Amino acid sequence: MVRRITFCALVLVALTTIAFAAACGDDAATTKRTAETPIAAVLAASIDYLDRAGLHDIDNSINANATVPATARTVALHAQDVVVLTKWPTEVQDQATRLAAIFGDLATALDSDKPDTKAAGNAAKKAHEAEHDFSRAVWEYLSKQANTGASTSGTNK
Repeated sequence: MVRRITFCALVLVALTTIAFAAACGDDAATTKRTAETPIAAVLAASIDYLDRAGLHDIDNSINANATVPATARTVALHAQDVVVLTKWPTEVQDQATRLAAIFGDLATALDSDKPDTKAAGNAAKKAHEAEHDFSRAVWEYLSKQANTGASTSGTNK
């Protein structure tokens, strides 16, 4: 519930920022930047949500401690919803489609009162690693669009 509220708050902030950006300036550069801002804001909010979803902790809890967190399945389902509902750029769309399926597999592995920790652990590790790869790709896309030259290839999330 807290993560859903956080995601909604991020989207609200992004949309408010878009409204203010659209009201400011009228030169060609501002117009171009404003036209791209809504897409970038939604992508940034979506990937930030996924980055903060707790996949590392779920992976670690299941694989290191053989303990399935009570919220793990909900996290997987919400993450899948965010990936499916976000309009990703064509550069990362195939990867997004695969990630949504991976989150679905994790939710399925956890859909039991007593999930098989080996199967759930494998699914959690795969989801955790796939999200990192996807996050790098999305942040690199955003950096390229912003023309900042920033790179996330060396980050360790």
